[in-house]
Amino acid sequence: MAGACERTISRIFIRDAGMNYQTWRQQFRLLKAMEMAEGDAISQVAQQLEFVSASAFIVFFRQLTGTTPTRYHGGIIPQKD
Repeated sequence: MAGACERTISRIFIRDAGMNYQTWRQQFRLLKAMEMAEGDAISQVAQQLEFVSASAFIVFFRQLTGTTPTRYHGGIIPQKD
């Protein structure tokens, strides 16, 4: 696939993965975070997943799950209205 334009690669990715790259990457990072946060410090998880800070990681996690990593692993998940 050498020489393929960005748009072509994007269409192929969407066709094969069922989502665009950005959405796929968010889902991948979230799943990895859920696995890693069980035993690792939040700052370590944030660094390993290439977030600019632990705060950025917490905001990301909360936007996608509705709770913080600490509450998620403590079993405290807020109910949605």
